[in-house]
Amino acid sequence: TCANTTCDPNATCSDGSGSPVCTCNVGYSGDGTTCTDDDECGVGGTNNCDANATCTNTPGSFTCACAGDYIGDGLTCALAVSCIDLITNVPTAATGLHMIDPDASGPGAAIQAYCDMTPGDAGWTLVMKAINDNFVYTDALWGDDTVINGADFDFTLDKTKAKYETFGTVAFTSIRSSYVDDFSKHYDYTPATTYSSAKALFAGPGIQISATNPAPLDPYWDGIVGANAKSAFCVTHVVVGINMQDFLGLAFLNDSSVCDWNGGARFGQRVNAFHGGTGNHSGQGWGAYSTIFPGYPAPFEITQLLWVRLARARACVQ
Repeated sequence: TCANTTCDPNATCSDGSGSPVCTCNVGYSGDGTTCTDDDECGVGGTNNCDANATCTNTPGSFTCACAGDYIGDGLTCALAVSCIDLITNVPTAATGLHMIDPDASGPGAAIQAYCDMTPGDAGWTLVMKAINDNFVYTDALWGDDTVINGADFDFTLDKTKAKYETFGTVAFTSIRSSYVDDFSKHYDYTPATTYSSAKALFAGPGIQISATNPAPLDPYWDGIVGANAKSAFCVTHVVVGINMQDFLGLAFLNDSSVCDWNGGARFGQRVNAFHGGTGNHSGQGWGAYSTIFPGYPAPFEITQLLWVRLARARACVQ
């Protein structure tokens, strides 16, 4: 009987037709008296892990875990759709370059993205950079799919700028401008709606974020520009917004002899500026311009990174 039979610890005994029979359990091979663990993860193994997962052999079985930038239960793995999606599902993901798939199972190809995974404020996806440079307000690139220096993620190269593929593909609820050497120094704006991409935001209407007359100066935008664009003289007509030319126009402000020229930015602030000692208003920020100095539409240089992030990502895939 089975009580008097020595089967392997990983085998099951059955009395059958009066003769005890030892049979190795699932996941083991042998004659029942001796059973050896099957390596389901080895060559010719029987695991059903996703092609983008790592298989780990365990006694009598195996486990699957999505590898790299892929998320899922190991049996099915897919790339994250954004940096916040990645960090939500892979808490160990580090700041730097990652592969994402913004349209998930759609026809678009996976793309490379630079992610800020700073603990406590993680998940921002980089869409633009400007190092002592800037973009022109009137350039069509704000509303098209043009990619500029899309593989340049070097934040130390002087007089460089880039517009990444993420600009036109990553959905967001908040947009951020940050310092290049310290991501914790930043200005954030959360629109009233979710945007399908930064392209959709900048191709849309102007958005006034704040404005009073006289208005309190926002020190962030004033702090990222050179001497000629810093606040000076008058304190009226200070405005922070998106696509500012749309609602500010280019006409004189009828303020005073040192305050009546116009300015603005794609994302930033209009203030009265030094202008080489002449005064008059100008823009500060992304795509900043002035109607008098250094000559519209030439922009004032900045050294900034532009990011987007969803308020929440897909729940962890189990």
